This record gives sequence, C-alpha cells and structure tokens, in this order.
Amino acid sequence: MTTKMLAFDTSSTKSGWAYFENGILKTSGVVDEEKEKDSVIRVENMCFGLTNLLKKYSPDIVVIETPPLVNSPKTLVMLAEIVGVVKGWSICSGFAEFVEFSPPGEWRKLVAREDEKIPTKRNDCKKWDVERAKDLFHIDPKDDNEADAILIGQARINQFRDAV
Repeated sequence: MTTKMLAFDTSSTKSGWAYFENGILKTSGVVDEEKEKDSVIRVENMCFGLTNLLKKYSPDIVVIETPPLVNSPKTLVMLAEIVGVVKGWSICSGFAEFVEFSPPGEWRKLVAREDEKIPTKRNDCKKWDVERAKDLFHIDPKDDNEADAILIGQARINQFRDAV
C-alpha cells in the first residue's frame, strides 16, 4: 500500500508544496500568486491552487505549518483562511490526516543534523532551509517556500520514524 503525503508552507503570495510517497520525495513546487495585487483575489487563487494539488494527489496525510503570529491582523486572517481551506479539505475528504507544525523551529529541529545550530533570524533561516533541502535531496528548490515545504514533509516523516 502506498502512503501519500502532501506538505505545505503557505503564504498569501507564494506557497511551497512537496509530495511524498512512502516517505520518499516525488515532486515539489510553488503556487505563485505574487503578481495578483488584490489580496481577496490572491487568497482565493491560492486556495484554488492548493485544493487543486490536494485533488490531484489525494494524500493520506496533509502537513502544514501553523500560521505565525504576525504584526498585521490582515495578514494573519489571510493565512488562517488559506490553512483553513487546506484543513477543511482534509476533514471533508474523510481520509486525510491533518498535521500542523508550529513554530518553524519545531520542524527545523527534526531535519537538522545532530548538534547543528539552527539560525533564528528570518533571512538566515530562509538560506538555511534552501541549503538543507539541497543537502538532503540533491535538488535545487525554486525558493525558500518550496524548500520549507520539503523540509516540513521530511520533518513529519522523521517525527513518525522517531515515534515508532
């Protein structure tokens, strides 16, 4: 039996995604809505893009980063709407386990090398994420959004393996 997992690093402009089968990364990418300036349309388009991926891959497990507490209430609402659509799909599908990771430091620890110092500043984290995805999977992620989705998925796999 094949276990399918879809991992997301969501935002209202660019959301990274990664698809795994039986713990092996198969493909990944970015849903890019950065050009859309109207935030209502952009969030709707992002929700459509993510649900299209959910329909395409029909995952057994959906892993997503919990929206961070940000300074802008408008941004938090947009992120919560996007995560809510993904969670709603998972619930309504009737067969997808929904897993949230929070904060990013939690999933980064699960993919870091033993005794590795994980950066704490946002820009340093983005660079670390891209380099870590390159190291683990020998791929060149399009950006930190894709790298984060890959690492979020791998973190869940590592967490599951550690629990067994």
